[in-house]
Amino acid sequence: MSRIKTSDIRKTPDMTDNEIYSFFCHKYNNIDKEIFYLSGIGYIYKCLDQMVSNAGFNNLCEDNGKLCTKCCNRQEAHVSLAEMVFFIENHSTSWYNYLELVFEQLKQDPKKCSDLFFLNNNCSIYPDRFFICRAYMNLFNGEPYCPRHNSEILIGQAVDNIVDCFYYFIDQLTQINKTKYYGSITPTNFFLQEYLMSEGIKNKKDIMIFFEQNSFDISWLTTHKMISYSVGLLGTTQYSPQYIKNVQAVSQKLSEN
Repeated sequence: MSRIKTSDIRKTPDMTDNEIYSFFCHKYNNIDKEIFYLSGIGYIYKCLDQMVSNAGFNNLCEDNGKLCTKCCNRQEAHVSLAEMVFFIENHSTSWYNYLELVFEQLKQDPKKCSDLFFLNNNCSIYPDRFFICRAYMNLFNGEPYCPRHNSEILIGQAVDNIVDCFYYFIDQLTQINKTKYYGSITPTNFFLQEYLMSEGIKNKKDIMIFFEQNSFDISWLTTHKMISYSVGLLGTTQYSPQYIKNVQAVSQKLSEN
């Protein structure tokens, strides 16, 4: 991941005039705050999906009737920790099904970018994919190897509102429990940590023994990053000039209030 400059860090947005947030808040604000903010992640997924669909972008990642996987094969599978918690909340009865896959994945080199959700050159959780997957080439231009690199992207206030909501929900969850929600993590690492906790394997010595006994790649333990959430979280710092201007304008407005 590219080094993030202090000037690039996105401040927690002011949601006063955010219509995307206002709708969600009006409908669900009387529920538990942690549930409210966590559920907000799923709400943002739906908002973004609807916007992409309305723009006619739905089929732009298809290649001969199948999803193009060039970006999946070239990027690290890091997602926000808050999104992984949301994923587990929505798969509470089935997440153990991933453990066998996790144990196989732990034998592989994490630097190869593959992960347990990307199997046999195919996404295994596409309907439940994360914000980075939904935003890639829809809200920002990706790396040059993407076939859609020169495609149009979505811009405007509604886009800014959706992105602001996403960061706001994560910011609020972080205030509730930083250990649980703050940072970036690979799905493999996340499921590994959940398993270790369930088995009572806590101290470093026991973890090292566990890895050695099972012939797991020890470098998977470092695939959890504590980072400052910023525009760079989306996967690249090479955004379209218009998107950067939108973010800068929002940040400037917030700093003046």
